[in-house]
Amino acid sequence: MTANQAEYSIQLMSRTLGVSRSGFYAYHSRPPSDRQVVDWSCPTGVVLRYV
Repeated sequence: MTANQAEYSIQLMSRTLGVSRSGFYAYHSRPPSDRQVVDWSCPTGVVLRYV
């Protein structure tokens, strides 16, 4: 949604995607999770996860 913010309003994208605007802004305001940090730091773009 952030990438398309210049073309479309957050309200329109939220309604179209079925998510809340408040959820989008809450996600944007919190720090990245440990998993996101690991995913972003992977140099090849491939992440292996063991469950």
